[in-house]
Amino acid sequence: TQNVTALRVHLRFQQLAVLVPLLSLLVLSRLDHSPRAACVLVTLWLGCTSFQAAGAMAVLHAVGGPRAGELFVLGNAGAKLGALLAASRMRWLLHTCGWPSLLLGLAA
Repeated sequence: TQNVTALRVHLRFQQLAVLVPLLSLLVLSRLDHSPRAACVLVTLWLGCTSFQAAGAMAVLHAVGGPRAGELFVLGNAGAKLGALLAASRMRWLLHTCGWPSLLLGLAA
C-alpha cells in the first residue's frame, strides 16, 4: 500500500504542476495594466512547475531504476533542443500573434 500512496502523491503533484500554470497563463492572457497581478501569476506559474520536476524525478527513479540517470540525460537533451528551437521562433510569433494568443497557446 505504500507504493499506491506514493503514486497518488506523485499524481497530485503532477496535477498541481499542470493546473496552476494553466490557470495562471489563461488569466495572464486576459490581464491588462495590472503589473502586481501579473507578477503573482508569473510567480505561481513558474513556482508550480517545480512540482512537475520533482514528480518527474521520482517517476524516473521508479521506472528507470539503475538507469534513471540515463533517462534523465535523454529527457533533458530533448527539452533543451525544444527550448533552442522555440527561442529562435519567439520574435516571429510575437509579431504575428501577439502576447495574448501566445500565452493561450502555451496554456493549451
